[in-house]
Amino acid sequence: MLAPGRHRRQKSHLHLQESGDNVFHVEWSANLTQGMSRLTRPGIDVVVLDLGLPELNGHTCFRAIASMVGRTLPIIILTSDDRPLSRKRTLGFGTTRYLLKNQVSPAEIRQAVRDSLSSRKTAAQENKRRM
Repeated sequence: MLAPGRHRRQKSHLHLQESGDNVFHVEWSANLTQGMSRLTRPGIDVVVLDLGLPELNGHTCFRAIASMVGRTLPIIILTSDDRPLSRKRTLGFGTTRYLLKNQVSPAEIRQAVRDSLSSRKTAAQENKRRM
């Protein structure tokens, strides 16, 4: 999860673990540089991205991450940026989901992660069959 601020990270971690189904292993990066460095190593299945990182913001932050991981990793946006243009651009560039922090429940966040994992697994299985 790429999100600035310790409080935000703790709150989001609780949302991902709240139901007691500790199926998610969450790793945190407080800024874009740390997050991109972590993405160079295996072990990440989904990126949950806050568009308000210190180095870049908005869809440019998403594009930086997406250009690094390509279509191999689903990226879920969890942000307070409710501007229609940000949502439209980011979805147009291929984000999996665009969730607004003040409008989404913890269960919806967990479901978005599950859906992204499921879609990724299905795509991998289809690619294997084509080979």
